[in-house]
Amino acid sequence: MGTTAATGVGGSAKKRSVADPLRAGGDVEPVSVARQAILDLRHLVGGLPLALAGTLLAVATLTAAALCVVGIGLPLLDRAVTRTRAVLDRQRARVGGEPVPSPYRPAAGPFTARLPVLLADPASYRDLAFPLVHLPLGLVAAALPAALWLGAALGLALPVLHEVRPGLVDARFALPVGSPHAWLAGVLAAVGAYWLPRGLIDLEARLTRTLLGPTAGAARTERLPEPTGIRARTVGTPAGGPTVVAVELPTSTRSARSATRTGATTTTAAAVRC
Repeated sequence: MGTTAATGVGGSAKKRSVADPLRAGGDVEPVSVARQAILDLRHLVGGLPLALAGTLLAVATLTAAALCVVGIGLPLLDRAVTRTRAVLDRQRARVGGEPVPSPYRPAAGPFTARLPVLLADPASYRDLAFPLVHLPLGLVAAALPAALWLGAALGLALPVLHEVRPGLVDARFALPVGSPHAWLAGVLAAVGAYWLPRGLIDLEARLTRTLLGPTAGAARTERLPEPTGIRARTVGTPAGGPTVVAVELPTSTRSARSATRTGATTTTAAAVRC
C-alpha cells in the first residue's frame, strides 16, 4: 500500500493514498499490528529516494545560480527550480490527513517571464532548506527501525537457539543469551521498532507542513474577504443645492441573479454639501 499522487508543478495532489490509513481520517478498517508495522516501514523507506532527489536538486539549483554569474545558468536555474517543485509536490502528497496546500505563486510563460517570479517567491528558498533536514531524517528513519527489528529478532531467537543447541551461540551483545534479560531486550526492541516509525512519520509530516506549506501570512492573505464592489459616482449638482452622489451597493447572490435578468441595479442616492 504505497503513496501515490498525481500533481502538477506548483499544484496540489489530486489522487492520494496514505501509508497510514489511521492518519487519513474518515472511517477506515483497522489493520493488524504486523501489517501496520510493514506499512510504516515502507512509508519511511519510500521517502528516502525523494530526500535524495531533493538534495541533488538543491545542489543543482545552487550550482545553476553560481553559473548565472557567467550568463549560462539562467535556463539551468529555471529547470532546476521547476524540477525541485515537482519532487516536493510528491513529498506533500505523502503526508496523511489534511492535504498540504501548495505555497507557490503562479508562474507561467517562457522562462524569461517565469524565472523572476520563481526567484521572488519565498517558497523557493524554503525548498532549498527542506532537504538539509529531510535527508538526515530520512536516513535515520529508514535505518533505525530496520536495525531495531533486527535486534528484536536476534533478542527473541538467540535464547531459543541457546536452549536447543547449548554452546552453539556465544554470549554477545553484552547480555548472556540464556538469561531472561535477552528475552526482555528482544521484546523492548520489538516495541521500539513498532512505535518509533509512527513517531518519525509524524515528525516528517510536521516538517513538511512547516517548510513546504503556506506560511501563516500567506494563509491569512488567502482568507481576506473579496472587495465589496461599492462604487460612487456624481449624478449632478443643482444650482445652489447639494451635490448628489449615487452609491451603487452590491446585491446579494439571490437578488443579483434576478437583477441580471431584469437589468436592475441596487442604487442608493446620498446628498452631500460641498
